[in-house]
Amino acid sequence: MHWKILNHFSVKDNKCYEHQPETVTENEKVTILWDMQVHTDKTMKSNRPDMVIKDKQEKTCTLIDMAIPSDRNTPVKVAEKLLKYKYPETEITKMWGLKTITVPVVD
Repeated sequence: MHWKILNHFSVKDNKCYEHQPETVTENEKVTILWDMQVHTDKTMKSNRPDMVIKDKQEKTCTLIDMAIPSDRNTPVKVAEKLLKYKYPETEITKMWGLKTITVPVVD
């Protein structure tokens, strides 16, 4: 998924089998943070999403958190992820001035 996002934003051009996610990857359009703690003014319990995409042109921030639950737990896991990152969304919006959304990737 990290590799696909990098290719979507034209950040790097490498083969998927050679890809090693870096903690911070950026270009003039976007900054992508991989498995990195989000620092805010207030202490938060949920401050480490799997991926953070800061789109500099669109002025948006996307928090991506991934999970692979059992089939019957999928709706529960989606709701859990959205609730877990509601407070960090608010804090990031205040601090960075970016419209922030959470995208739970549950497969």
